[in-house]
Order: sequence, then structure tokens, then C-alpha cells
Amino acid sequence: MADAVTDVFAADEQQLAGMKAWFFKENIRINEEKAAIERERARMDKENELFEKKLEILKKELYKLAIEKKAVEQERIRVEHMKKQINSERSGAAYSMKGQATTFFRGVGSELALKKRYKDLLKIYHPDNMCGDTDTVQRINQEFASLKRRYDN
Repeated sequence: MADAVTDVFAADEQQLAGMKAWFFKENIRINEEKAAIERERARMDKENELFEKKLEILKKELYKLAIEKKAVEQERIRVEHMKKQINSERSGAAYSMKGQATTFFRGVGSELALKKRYKDLLKIYHPDNMCGDTDTVQRINQEFASLKRRYDN
């Protein structure tokens, strides 16, 4: 019986040594997995940090782009307003030139009266005179030509 007990103890010691070796190997494997998990976690943390930085940069650029878009839109509106203003000034200037020119020949009822008024106006506004004005003479000539065509037709 003593042999049986020693055999049991010997078997238990062999199993125990086998279990110790298995636990040692398992402990090494678990530690390696922990280290791998920690490395992966550190990599993911770095990726998240990089992602957050990229996202912040994109947000800043999007904000700058929105400001620039607003500035471009305001500039476009300003340019359109200036174009409208210039066009209205041009049409207003053309209208006022017509208005002035027609006042030169107001009250003229015939071709003969038209020619007489034309000669009188040229005497007054001719550029060679002291009070002469080239622009006014050009407007007088344009209006005279326009009215003369009406009388000729």
C-alpha cells in the first residue's frame, strides 16, 4: 500500500509538474496577448488623436471657406449693384442729354425754323467762341440731325 500511495503521489507530482508547465505557458501566452492588446489600444488611441486633429483642421477650413464664400457673395452683390448704378447713370445721362438737346429746339415747328435755330445755337456754343463747348455742339448736331430726318420724311 505504501507503494500505491507513493505511486499516487508520484502521479500527482507528475500531473502537478505538467500543470505547472501548462500554467507557465498559459501565463506567458496571456501576457503576450495583454501586450498585443495594449499595443493595439495605443495604436488606436494615436489613430483617434490623429483623426480628431484632422477633423479639427477640416472644421477650421470649412469655416474659412464659409467666410470666403460669404465675402465672394457680398462682392458679387456689390459688383451687380455697381453695374446697375452705372447702367442707370448711363441711361440717365443719355436721357438728360436728350432732354437738353430737345430744349435747344423747343418750339420749332418747321424745317426753316429748325435751320434758323441751329445757326443761332452754333453761334452761341461754337468751340471757337469764348463760352463755346464741344460737347454741347455735338449734342446740338445730333438732335438737329434727328429732327431734320423727321422733317425730311
